[in-house]
Amino acid sequence: MNRIFLIALFLLILPNFVYCQNEIDLCSKIETRKDKFNGSEISIPPMSGGIAFMRVKRGNDIAYYINITNIGKTVSVDAKGAKILFSDGSKFEKNEKVDVRVNDKAEYEYNSLIKLSAEELDLFLNKDISDTRLYIYDNSLSKDQSYLVKTYFKCMINMN
Repeated sequence: MNRIFLIALFLLILPNFVYCQNEIDLCSKIETRKDKFNGSEISIPPMSGGIAFMRVKRGNDIAYYINITNIGKTVSVDAKGAKILFSDGSKFEKNEKVDVRVNDKAEYEYNSLIKLSAEELDLFLNKDISDTRLYIYDNSLSKDQSYLVKTYFKCMINMN
C-alpha cells in the first residue's frame, strides 16, 4: 500500500518539477548585453513564433517591448498596424509602423517593435498568444511557441 502511494505521489509531483525545471532552463537562454555608449542593459530571449519580448534597463527605469516578425509574399512600404490575437479571442492592436526587409531566404520580412505600458504587461502575462498580424501579413503560433513566448516574458519580468 505504501509503495503504491509513493509511486502515485511521485507521478503527481514529477510533472510540476519538470515544468519548473523547464522554466529555469528557458530563463537561462535570455541574453543580456550592456550598451557601451549609454550603459543600459538590454535583455532579449530567443524568438519563438515570430515574437520576442525585449527588456531595456536604464538606471532604475525598465521598459518592455514586443518585437513581432511576420513573413509576406509581396512588398508593402509605409505599412502600419500590428495586431495580436489571444487564445481567448481578445485582441491587442496598435497602429505602429511596420518595417520591411528582405531576409536571408529572399522573403519579405515585416517587423514592428512596440513599447508596452504597465497595463499591457499584465495582458501578456495572463494571456496566450495565438496569432499575429502586421499590416496584412498573418502568422499563427503553435501552443508550444505560445508557451515559450509567455515563459520567456515571465522570466524577463522576474529579472533583477
